[in-house]
Amino acid sequence: MFRFSLETLLKFRRVQEDAVARELRIVSEELRDAEHQLLRLQQSQEEHERQWLAIEQQGTNSTEISLHRQYALHLHRNINAQSSLVDEIRARTAEKRRELIEKMKQRRLLERLKEKRFQEYLIAEYRQERKQIDELAVSRTFSRR
Repeated sequence: MFRFSLETLLKFRRVQEDAVARELRIVSEELRDAEHQLLRLQQSQEEHERQWLAIEQQGTNSTEISLHRQYALHLHRNINAQSSLVDEIRARTAEKRRELIEKMKQRRLLERLKEKRFQEYLIAEYRQERKQIDELAVSRTFSRR
């Protein structure tokens, strides 16, 4: 019966690969949420600018101008912070992808080794079987004489 001596290591590599794949899914979800939040902030900024243009055409006082600038600055800071967060999460996502690819390579290497060893096992079993058949044929030949 075939037994791969590195089966425990292969199972461990599969577990590692699954863990990294889960981590990648989590980070990818974080990235999707952060990008969605950034888009909402950008849309808010665009909407605020449209509203401000409409208000500005009607005439404004210094208080409204000050409030507009404060809010615009607030949105701008939030957008910059969110953009930085998105960039950070993208970098983490790329790193997890590289890590997953590396784990997959390690697992595949062991799987190819297992397959090679299994083929060697089959060849050895076949040779052993042929040897036994040949010995049986030789012994029958000599016993009939």
